[in-house]
Amino acid sequence: MEESIALVEVAERHSSRRVLSKAGSTGIVRLVTKGEKQLKDYQKCQDTFPNEVQLVDTQACRDLQGVGQNITKGLRVQDGLALNGSLYIQGLWEACTQLGDINWAHDHIHSLQTFEDTDVDVVVVCCGAASKSISELAPDLPVTPVRAQNIRYVPNPDGPKGPSLSVPVISGRYLVPFESEDAFWLYGGATQENSGFWGPADLRVALDEIHDQLVSLYEPLASEAWLAVEAKAGVKGCPPRGVGSPSLAVLFQMCFNSLYVTHSLETISRRARFRWLGGCIILPHNFQNQVGSRLDLGQGA
Repeated sequence: MEESIALVEVAERHSSRRVLSKAGSTGIVRLVTKGEKQLKDYQKCQDTFPNEVQLVDTQACRDLQGVGQNITKGLRVQDGLALNGSLYIQGLWEACTQLGDINWAHDHIHSLQTFEDTDVDVVVVCCGAASKSISELAPDLPVTPVRAQNIRYVPNPDGPKGPSLSVPVISGRYLVPFESEDAFWLYGGATQENSGFWGPADLRVALDEIHDQLVSLYEPLASEAWLAVEAKAGVKGCPPRGVGSPSLAVLFQMCFNSLYVTHSLETISRRARFRWLGGCIILPHNFQNQVGSRLDLGQGA
Protein backbone atom coordinates (compact mmCIF):
# COMPACT_ATOMS: atom_id res chain seq x y z
CA MET A 1 0.00 0.00 0.00
CA GLU A 2 2.86 2.37 0.75
CA GLU A 3 4.17 1.95 -2.79
CA SER A 4 0.71 2.57 -4.25
CA ILE A 5 0.33 5.77 -2.24
CA ALA A 6 3.78 6.86 -3.37
CA LEU A 7 2.69 6.45 -7.01
CA VAL A 8 -0.41 8.55 -6.34
CA GLU A 9 1.82 11.26 -4.91
CA VAL A 10 4.04 11.10 -8.00
CA ALA A 11 1.00 11.48 -10.25
CA GLU A 12 -0.29 14.42 -8.20
CA ARG A 13 3.05 16.22 -8.46
CA HIS A 14 2.88 15.97 -12.24
CA SER A 15 -0.82 16.73 -12.71
CA SER A 16 -2.46 20.13 -13.04
CA ARG A 17 -5.57 18.79 -11.26
CA ARG A 18 -6.16 16.79 -8.11
CA VAL A 19 -5.80 13.03 -8.69
CA LEU A 20 -7.01 11.86 -5.27
CA SER A 21 -10.61 12.78 -4.52
CA LYS A 22 -10.96 14.69 -1.27
CA ALA A 23 -14.35 13.04 -0.81
CA GLY A 24 -12.89 9.56 -1.22
CA SER A 25 -9.98 9.85 1.19
CA THR A 26 -11.69 8.26 4.20
CA GLY A 27 -11.64 4.62 3.18
CA ILE A 28 -14.04 2.39 1.26
CA VAL A 29 -17.05 0.61 2.76
CA ARG A 30 -18.18 -2.80 1.52
CA LEU A 31 -21.86 -2.93 2.43
CA VAL A 32 -23.47 -6.07 3.82
CA THR A 33 -26.38 -6.76 1.47
CA LYS A 34 -26.17 -10.53 0.94
CA GLY A 35 -27.18 -11.95 4.28
CA GLU A 36 -25.67 -13.66 7.29
CA LYS A 37 -22.85 -15.47 5.49
CA GLN A 38 -21.47 -12.21 4.11
CA LEU A 39 -21.62 -10.65 7.56
CA LYS A 40 -19.79 -13.62 9.10
CA ASP A 41 -17.15 -13.44 6.36
CA TYR A 42 -16.62 -9.75 7.11
CA GLN A 43 -16.42 -10.39 10.83
CA LYS A 44 -13.74 -12.99 10.17
CA CYS A 45 -11.92 -10.51 7.97
CA GLN A 46 -11.96 -7.94 10.77
CA ASP A 47 -10.59 -10.50 13.23
CA THR A 48 -7.81 -11.43 10.82
CA PHE A 49 -6.89 -7.88 9.73
CA PRO A 50 -7.88 -5.60 12.64
CA ASN A 51 -5.60 -2.77 11.52
CA GLU A 52 -6.85 -2.74 7.95
CA VAL A 53 -10.63 -3.21 8.19
CA GLN A 54 -13.40 -2.45 10.65
CA LEU A 55 -17.09 -3.44 10.84
CA VAL A 56 -19.24 -0.34 11.10
CA ASP A 57 -22.87 0.48 11.77
CA THR A 58 -23.89 2.18 8.54
CA GLN A 59 -26.84 3.98 10.10
CA ALA A 60 -24.60 5.57 12.72
CA CYS A 61 -21.85 6.80 10.35
CA ARG A 62 -22.19 10.42 9.30
CA ASP A 63 -20.30 9.83 6.05
CA LEU A 64 -22.76 7.05 5.13
CA GLN A 65 -25.96 9.08 5.50
CA GLY A 66 -28.43 8.06 2.84
CA VAL A 67 -27.32 4.42 2.63
CA GLY A 68 -30.35 2.14 2.30
CA GLN A 69 -32.27 1.72 5.55
CA ASN A 70 -32.15 -2.06 5.22
CA ILE A 71 -28.34 -1.96 5.13
CA THR A 72 -27.09 -1.82 8.70
CA LYS A 73 -23.51 -3.11 8.51
CA GLY A 74 -20.47 -2.53 6.37
CA LEU A 75 -16.78 -3.35 6.30
CA ARG A 76 -14.66 -0.21 6.13
CA VAL A 77 -11.33 -0.64 4.36
CA GLN A 78 -9.40 1.97 6.28
CA ASP A 79 -6.80 2.93 3.67
CA GLY A 80 -9.02 2.69 0.60
CA LEU A 81 -8.60 5.57 -1.84
CA ALA A 82 -10.73 7.03 -4.63
CA LEU A 83 -8.74 8.19 -7.64
CA ASN A 84 -9.51 9.93 -10.89
CA GLY A 85 -8.09 7.16 -13.08
CA SER A 86 -7.49 9.30 -16.16
CA LEU A 87 -5.63 11.99 -14.24
CA TYR A 88 -3.64 9.30 -12.39
CA ILE A 89 -2.38 7.72 -15.61
CA GLN A 90 -1.70 11.11 -17.21
CA GLY A 91 0.29 12.20 -14.16
CA LEU A 92 2.40 9.03 -14.17
CA TRP A 93 3.02 9.37 -17.89
CA GLU A 94 4.15 12.97 -17.46
CA ALA A 95 6.52 11.85 -14.68
CA CYS A 96 7.97 9.18 -16.94
CA THR A 97 8.48 11.54 -19.89
CA GLN A 98 10.61 13.77 -17.70
CA LEU A 99 13.05 10.88 -17.25
CA GLY A 100 14.06 11.17 -20.90
CA ASP A 101 14.35 8.65 -23.77
CA ILE A 102 10.66 7.77 -23.63
CA ASN A 103 8.54 7.84 -26.77
CA TRP A 104 4.90 7.38 -27.64
CA ALA A 105 4.00 5.80 -30.97
CA HIS A 106 0.65 4.58 -32.26
CA ASP A 107 0.57 1.38 -34.29
CA HIS A 108 -1.46 -1.82 -34.71
CA ILE A 109 0.29 -4.92 -33.39
CA HIS A 110 -1.26 -8.36 -33.81
CA SER A 111 1.74 -10.59 -33.20
CA LEU A 112 4.77 -10.56 -30.92
CA GLN A 113 6.83 -11.65 -33.90
CA THR A 114 6.77 -7.96 -34.76
CA PHE A 115 9.62 -7.56 -32.28
CA GLU A 116 11.88 -10.34 -33.56
CA ASP A 117 15.27 -9.16 -34.77
CA THR A 118 14.86 -5.84 -32.98
CA ASP A 119 16.56 -4.33 -29.94
CA VAL A 120 13.53 -5.14 -27.78
CA ASP A 121 14.31 -7.16 -24.68
CA VAL A 122 10.96 -7.19 -22.86
CA VAL A 123 7.38 -6.72 -24.06
CA VAL A 124 4.81 -5.72 -21.45
CA VAL A 125 1.33 -6.44 -22.79
CA CYS A 126 -1.14 -3.99 -21.29
CA CYS A 127 -3.98 -3.77 -23.78
CA GLY A 128 -6.62 -5.19 -21.44
CA ALA A 129 -9.71 -6.41 -23.24
CA ALA A 130 -7.84 -6.34 -26.56
CA SER A 131 -5.20 -8.79 -25.34
CA LYS A 132 -6.69 -11.58 -27.43
CA SER A 133 -5.95 -9.56 -30.55
CA ILE A 134 -2.33 -10.68 -30.03
CA SER A 135 -2.16 -13.94 -31.99
CA GLU A 136 0.11 -15.72 -29.50
CA LEU A 137 -2.33 -15.01 -26.68
CA ALA A 138 -5.63 -15.59 -28.45
CA PRO A 139 -5.84 -19.43 -28.31
CA ASP A 140 -5.06 -19.90 -24.63
CA LEU A 141 -6.08 -16.74 -22.81
CA PRO A 142 -9.59 -17.20 -21.35
CA VAL A 143 -10.40 -13.49 -21.21
CA THR A 144 -13.86 -12.20 -22.09
CA PRO A 145 -14.39 -8.59 -23.15
CA VAL A 146 -17.16 -6.85 -21.18
CA ARG A 147 -18.49 -3.37 -21.88
CA ALA A 148 -19.06 -1.36 -18.70
CA GLN A 149 -20.77 1.99 -18.26
CA ASN A 150 -20.65 4.35 -15.29
CA ILE A 151 -23.23 7.02 -14.54
CA ARG A 152 -22.30 10.46 -13.27
CA TYR A 153 -24.77 12.00 -10.84
CA VAL A 154 -24.60 15.66 -9.80
CA PRO A 155 -26.56 17.57 -7.13
CA ASN A 156 -29.73 19.13 -8.53
CA PRO A 157 -29.36 22.90 -8.00
CA ASP A 158 -33.15 23.16 -7.71
CA GLY A 159 -33.62 20.04 -5.60
CA PRO A 160 -33.67 19.42 -1.85
CA LYS A 161 -30.41 19.80 0.02
CA GLY A 162 -28.96 17.42 2.57
CA PRO A 163 -25.82 15.58 3.61
CA SER A 164 -24.12 13.73 0.77
CA LEU A 165 -22.45 10.37 0.68
CA SER A 166 -18.79 11.06 1.48
CA VAL A 167 -17.19 7.62 1.32
CA PRO A 168 -17.16 5.13 -1.58
CA VAL A 169 -19.51 2.16 -1.09
CA ILE A 170 -19.62 -1.15 -2.92
CA SER A 171 -21.77 -4.24 -2.92
CA GLY A 172 -21.99 -5.70 -6.40
CA ARG A 173 -22.52 -2.18 -7.77
CA TYR A 174 -20.62 0.81 -6.40
CA LEU A 175 -20.93 4.53 -5.80
CA VAL A 176 -17.87 6.74 -5.54
CA PRO A 177 -18.06 10.39 -4.44
CA PHE A 178 -15.68 12.83 -6.08
CA GLU A 179 -14.95 16.37 -5.07
CA SER A 180 -12.79 18.85 -6.93
CA GLU A 181 -12.01 22.45 -6.13
CA ASP A 182 -15.40 23.62 -7.41
CA ALA A 183 -17.69 20.59 -7.90
CA PHE A 184 -19.07 17.45 -6.29
CA TRP A 185 -20.47 14.39 -8.04
CA LEU A 186 -21.05 10.64 -7.71
CA TYR A 187 -19.92 7.92 -10.09
CA GLY A 188 -22.10 4.81 -10.03
CA GLY A 189 -21.34 1.59 -11.83
CA ALA A 190 -21.08 -0.52 -13.58
CA THR A 191 -23.13 -2.17 -16.29
CA GLN A 192 -22.11 -5.57 -17.63
CA GLU A 193 -22.78 -5.59 -21.37
CA ASN A 194 -21.79 -8.25 -23.89
CA SER A 195 -22.30 -6.31 -27.12
CA GLY A 196 -21.73 -2.89 -28.65
CA PHE A 197 -18.25 -2.82 -27.15
CA TRP A 198 -16.83 0.18 -28.97
CA GLY A 199 -20.01 2.21 -29.36
CA PRO A 200 -20.65 5.51 -27.59
CA ALA A 201 -21.93 5.62 -24.03
CA ASP A 202 -25.72 5.46 -23.67
CA LEU A 203 -27.12 7.01 -20.50
CA ARG A 204 -30.57 5.49 -21.04
CA VAL A 205 -29.17 1.96 -21.28
CA ALA A 206 -27.01 2.49 -18.20
CA LEU A 207 -29.91 3.85 -16.16
CA ASP A 208 -32.16 0.95 -17.18
CA GLU A 209 -29.58 -1.60 -16.06
CA ILE A 210 -28.15 -0.25 -12.82
CA HIS A 211 -29.99 2.83 -11.52
CA ASP A 212 -32.38 0.86 -9.29
CA GLN A 213 -29.49 -1.13 -7.85
CA LEU A 214 -27.59 2.06 -7.11
CA VAL A 215 -30.69 3.47 -5.40
CA SER A 216 -30.75 0.40 -3.15
CA LEU A 217 -27.26 1.41 -1.98
CA TYR A 218 -27.95 5.14 -1.67
CA GLU A 219 -31.62 6.08 -1.44
CA PRO A 220 -31.36 9.84 -2.21
CA LEU A 221 -30.60 8.95 -5.86
CA ALA A 222 -34.31 8.20 -6.21
CA SER A 223 -35.26 11.75 -5.19
CA GLU A 224 -35.01 15.07 -6.99
CA ALA A 225 -31.80 15.82 -5.09
CA TRP A 226 -29.66 14.18 -7.77
CA LEU A 227 -29.51 14.33 -11.56
CA ALA A 228 -28.00 11.68 -13.82
CA VAL A 229 -26.16 13.79 -16.39
CA GLU A 230 -23.94 11.47 -18.40
CA ALA A 231 -22.60 7.97 -18.86
CA LYS A 232 -19.05 6.91 -19.63
CA ALA A 233 -18.24 3.61 -21.30
CA GLY A 234 -15.21 1.37 -21.50
CA VAL A 235 -14.29 -2.24 -22.22
CA LYS A 236 -12.53 -4.45 -19.72
CA GLY A 237 -11.05 -7.93 -19.97
CA CYS A 238 -12.63 -10.31 -17.46
CA PRO A 239 -11.15 -13.65 -16.34
CA PRO A 240 -13.34 -16.67 -15.60
CA ARG A 241 -15.57 -16.22 -12.57
CA GLY A 242 -16.05 -18.61 -9.68
CA VAL A 243 -14.19 -20.13 -6.77
CA GLY A 244 -10.74 -21.31 -7.76
CA SER A 245 -10.57 -19.30 -10.97
CA PRO A 246 -7.19 -17.62 -11.49
CA SER A 247 -6.76 -13.88 -11.67
CA LEU A 248 -6.08 -12.10 -14.94
CA ALA A 249 -2.40 -11.66 -14.09
CA VAL A 250 -2.04 -15.40 -13.32
CA LEU A 251 -3.76 -16.28 -16.60
CA PHE A 252 -1.17 -14.24 -18.47
CA GLN A 253 1.66 -16.05 -16.72
CA MET A 254 0.10 -19.45 -17.44
CA CYS A 255 -0.25 -18.92 -21.19
CA PHE A 256 2.80 -16.76 -21.80
CA ASN A 257 5.70 -18.25 -19.85
CA SER A 258 8.47 -17.07 -22.14
CA LEU A 259 7.79 -13.35 -21.77
CA TYR A 260 7.48 -11.01 -18.85
CA VAL A 261 3.87 -9.89 -18.58
CA THR A 262 2.61 -7.54 -15.90
CA HIS A 263 -0.25 -5.20 -15.15
CA SER A 264 1.80 -3.40 -12.50
CA LEU A 265 2.50 0.27 -13.13
CA GLU A 266 4.86 0.09 -10.17
CA THR A 267 7.08 -2.34 -12.09
CA ILE A 268 6.83 -0.32 -15.28
CA SER A 269 7.80 2.90 -13.51
CA ARG A 270 11.05 1.34 -12.28
CA ARG A 271 12.45 0.81 -15.77
CA ALA A 272 14.68 3.47 -17.21
CA ARG A 273 14.14 3.09 -20.94
CA PHE A 274 10.99 2.03 -22.71
CA ARG A 275 8.64 3.06 -25.44
CA TRP A 276 4.92 2.42 -25.58
CA LEU A 277 3.70 1.04 -28.88
CA GLY A 278 0.10 0.16 -29.73
CA GLY A 279 -1.01 -1.11 -26.34
CA CYS A 280 2.34 -2.67 -25.49
CA ILE A 281 5.21 -1.19 -23.56
CA ILE A 282 8.49 -2.06 -25.23
CA LEU A 283 11.73 -2.09 -23.25
CA PRO A 284 15.00 -2.16 -25.27
CA HIS A 285 18.09 -4.21 -24.42
CA ASN A 286 20.35 -2.98 -21.60
CA PHE A 287 17.68 -1.20 -19.56
CA GLN A 288 19.52 -1.77 -16.29
CA ASN A 289 19.14 1.72 -14.86
CA GLN A 290 16.22 1.86 -12.48
CA VAL A 291 14.32 5.08 -12.03
CA GLY A 292 12.34 4.34 -8.86
CA SER A 293 14.54 6.65 -6.83
CA ARG A 294 14.30 9.37 -9.47
CA LEU A 295 10.53 9.25 -9.21
CA ASP A 296 10.91 9.43 -5.42
CA LEU A 297 8.89 6.25 -4.84
CA GLY A 298 10.75 5.33 -1.67
CA GLN A 299 12.08 1.97 -0.58
CA GLY A 300 10.32 -1.16 -1.79
CA ALA A 301 8.76 0.49 -4.83
